Amino acid sequence: MEELLHRLEPADKLLLLEDAEPALRESALGHRAIGVVYHPEYERGNYVPTKLAERYDAFIFLDRTTALAPLAVEAAFS
Repeated sequence: MEELLHRLEPADKLLLLEDAEPALRESALGHRAIGVVYHPEYERGNYVPTKLAERYDAFIFLDRTTALAPLAVEAAFS
């Protein structure tokens, strides 16, 4: 799914799926599972068949992201 959205237009997208195109309602697309630990040797198993409009109300696609810098936190001892 993510690769398809990138190829269509490499930009961030918000898809509201209530009135989605039939392709998003009827076609099961490979969608990266949420919360999986990335291991390249098991990458194929990280995708699940998903009919987006049946599973979600909306879908946010961020084409490019970067890591955040951690906040400095001081330990509080009581």
